[in-house]
Amino acid sequence: MIERLIDELELAKARVAHDAMKRQLEGKDARFEYGKAVGTYAGLQATINYINGLLEEQEEDEDL
Repeated sequence: MIERLIDELELAKARVAHDAMKRQLEGKDARFEYGKAVGTYAGLQATINYINGLLEEQEEDEDL
């Protein structure tokens, strides 16, 4: 279940990155939209890192 969640977050990151590049090329308030996409991408990556950290902690606790 957690692996699927991480996979979905990774797909969302890819969509955000693709959309950001597309918007930048279209020039529709490109700086703002690109900045928003970069922030969203970073937030998704932070979420993935947090989940992975929790999983590592859980594994360490189980090893004790």
